[in-house]
Amino acid sequence: MKKLFLLNLALCFLVLPLHAQNVWSSKIYIFTDYVKPFVPNANGIVSEFTPATAITINRVQLAAAGTGTGCTFLPGIKVTDGTTTIELRIPQSNGGGPVSNDTGVISVPFPASDPLVLSVIPGSIATTCNGHPFEVNIVVQYSVTAP
Repeated sequence: MKKLFLLNLALCFLVLPLHAQNVWSSKIYIFTDYVKPFVPNANGIVSEFTPATAITINRVQLAAAGTGTGCTFLPGIKVTDGTTTIELRIPQSNGGGPVSNDTGVISVPFPASDPLVLSVIPGSIATTCNGHPFEVNIVVQYSVTAP
């Protein structure tokens, strides 16, 4: 009986971390594909996700292989349900090379069954940037909110 209890306890410790943190990831190959001045029917939406249960977003990170320079208003991405929004800007690099950004640890709750939309924030890329972000990887870390 004691061995069975210890085995069950060990399995709980192995399974618990698997469910504690979840990831929603997306990729933007060419940023301007989502921006209206460059693509007439673009709506800015990169990805949509509708959680079956309430969730809490714990962190948003992005990494871009290249980016523009000289932007007066930085382009970025946002996660929103239409009420609550998390924004993360794509930083500039001196030579247009790789960059990354991170919200750090956050705790932003979203209710169940509300569609979450990941979309681009064009910034000033249409007018003042030299080059545009490309190969942008986005990771949204979230946990299931306890009922």
